[in-house]
Amino acid sequence: MHVLPIKYTLFKDRRGWRLALRWLKVLTSPRLLVYLWMERLRYAIRGGRRIVLTSTSLQSIMAQTYPAALSAMSVVTPGVICVPGVSSVATRREARLRLGLPQEGTCILFVGNDYRKKGLLTLIQALKQLPDDYFLAVVGNAAQIPGFREQVQASGLQSRIFFLGALHDVSDAYLAANCLAHPTLEDTFAMVVLEAMAHGLPVVVSSARYCGISDSLLDGVSALILEDPQDANALAEAIKRLNQNPVLSTSLSQSACTFAKSHLWSEVALRQEQVYFSNLGNVQP
Repeated sequence: MHVLPIKYTLFKDRRGWRLALRWLKVLTSPRLLVYLWMERLRYAIRGGRRIVLTSTSLQSIMAQTYPAALSAMSVVTPGVICVPGVSSVATRREARLRLGLPQEGTCILFVGNDYRKKGLLTLIQALKQLPDDYFLAVVGNAAQIPGFREQVQASGLQSRIFFLGALHDVSDAYLAANCLAHPTLEDTFAMVVLEAMAHGLPVVVSSARYCGISDSLLDGVSALILEDPQDANALAEAIKRLNQNPVLSTSLSQSACTFAKSHLWSEVALRQEQVYFSNLGNVQP
């Protein structure tokens, strides 16, 4: 399971009259009633059923939403195939050339298909506060580019923001960047963060309240963690800190690679296998 449960998203943080209105909406919607009924069946405990979750933060949400299913839950995070490590200066220049990015300057990478949910608006605001030699490469759903391009032009940052669209292979983007910024408002894990770390990129990412992978990260050790992903000032300061403190940047790069090596798909497969084998005795003939 790698998405938030419907029941949680419908009723999260709703109290009093707001909760009553939401129940009214649900009870008058056959579609929502069917969704909730199907979800309840999916997480009902019977036979040898196991629920494998992508992060401990998602497990916590599931435990709140379907507490009876807690005993059947296990956490197995996603992984990466390999850990390429930090790119050389020459490799970075070649990747930037292929992508049409400036050869000089600090490249901040953003990767996500839902630009708004993944925090691009906050990142654009943060870029305004950074020196002119910082620029932003945006990778993801090309259909969202026109709407955001208008906002970029209004902000006067059109020469510093490069929309690359959906790349067949995101590797070049990781090779070209100096850091990854992921001020997401909702991610049960965030594969993009793990992939960036596998390429040795220092990462600025939302806290575990918003992003599942942050449950496993230490602020200032394996990443820089944002308590409020909508705080553009804090985001700008974190990115600037990476560039102005080479010792910190190098340390984060090394820790990122170490973290990624502990999340290889080969190891993840073994953990998934353990879930199957540990459950064999519970399966009814």
